[in-house]
Amino acid sequence: MKIGIIGAGNMGTTLGDLWIAAGHDVLYGTRASDPTSNLRARPVAEASALSDFLVLAVNYWTIESALREMGDLTGKIILDISNPFALKAGTTDKHNPANFERALPPNQTALDHNRALAPQAVWVKAFCSLPGKAIRETHHQTPRIAIPYTADASQAADLLAALITDAGFDPVHAGSLAQTADIELMGKLSMQPMSKSEMLALIKQA
Repeated sequence: MKIGIIGAGNMGTTLGDLWIAAGHDVLYGTRASDPTSNLRARPVAEASALSDFLVLAVNYWTIESALREMGDLTGKIILDISNPFALKAGTTDKHNPANFERALPPNQTALDHNRALAPQAVWVKAFCSLPGKAIRETHHQTPRIAIPYTADASQAADLLAALITDAGFDPVHAGSLAQTADIELMGKLSMQPMSKSEMLALIKQA
């Protein structure tokens, strides 16, 4: 599968490396102003057009402009890995968690916001329940760590589940897109690495 990862930061390249190791063809969509020596880097619009499956892996506060640069998204599958947190006014250090604050009302998910910007795409959600450091350090563990995902379209859900498996995790379907709040950071299925059986037991308790 040809995967276009929009953004070549820590999370995007972590997932990209895992999928490349699994045999997928990965391109990174980057802006001309973003310096990179990555040989897989392409302009955002080109990476989007050439890919079968897109991953939105940019900073939350740049999502709107990234979606515009991605071009025609009609029918495109987009994996949203974002969480609704932005830098506090007057801060610049993106590595300090204390510098971030929630950018949306409590009852609105990042997916709600992003999907409204490109309703013509087919959206799925995953890789937002754990910090990037945990993703980098826990793939292919035994037993495998569970990654919850939400999706409405069955074909897109199947593709996403396969990619989660290829990245070295156990996919757990957490419901439709309406259940996305459960898997974004601070949701009931987030923050704590757990096995598939542990996560399914937690879902069953709801």
